[in-house]
Amino acid sequence: AFLLIPTTLSATESEPSINADRPSFSSNTHTVSPYHIQLEMGVDYAHSDDGTHSLGLPFLLARFGLTNNLEARFAVPNVNFSWTDGTRSTAAGDFAFGFKYKAAKSKWLQLGFLPVVTIPVKSDGRDEAIAVSMDAIADITITERIGLTVNVGGTIGGFGAGTDSYFDFHAALAGGMSFTDQFGGYLEVYTIIPASKDVEPYGELGLTYLLHKRLQLDMHAGLRFTGPENAYVGIGITTIL
Repeated sequence: AFLLIPTTLSATESEPSINADRPSFSSNTHTVSPYHIQLEMGVDYAHSDDGTHSLGLPFLLARFGLTNNLEARFAVPNVNFSWTDGTRSTAAGDFAFGFKYKAAKSKWLQLGFLPVVTIPVKSDGRDEAIAVSMDAIADITITERIGLTVNVGGTIGGFGAGTDSYFDFHAALAGGMSFTDQFGGYLEVYTIIPASKDVEPYGELGLTYLLHKRLQLDMHAGLRFTGPENAYVGIGITTIL
């Protein structure tokens, strides 16, 4: 969800700026300019200490600018390929749709909200149930090129799958820096606290490069700190129409 501090070339109303909600875990408060569409996509590779390898794509998120402070968004299911010890499997992810609303803005602080509904491709268990999440977002400007983003949210799930409902909590803190008008990076820590499961803390770092006013490239890498080791890397692209 970066960059916190937009690394954009000069933009006009006819040339809207890119400020992607990838590749980081957290989201920023930026909304897509009215009447424009922003497409974000990428591919991730992950490796666990049990020997499992996985590849996921396309992580496609379509964001539609409705007003200066409101956007609609829709995510298509990912395709996830996994393999270990000669065993291979393929699984589909979930549909998701929601809105991002930029509620308040000052020179140093921006606030926003991100409600999302996730709909499974199939319903045969807890992780394949309909879920509703809400995130509160704060962007804090430290200097013209350095900023922080804080995300705090929760997910209520278990709807429509014949399973008990559940609540998961998640939070993220990220620091971003624009090295130049086109090149930026971030460092992030985030945690997911699933119901009746261990805390899942992660660390991630990433880089973005604005190749053109309407085209941004990114790369990122992350690691789970406790429990089963889970390291991942990924690359992606964002464009605005």
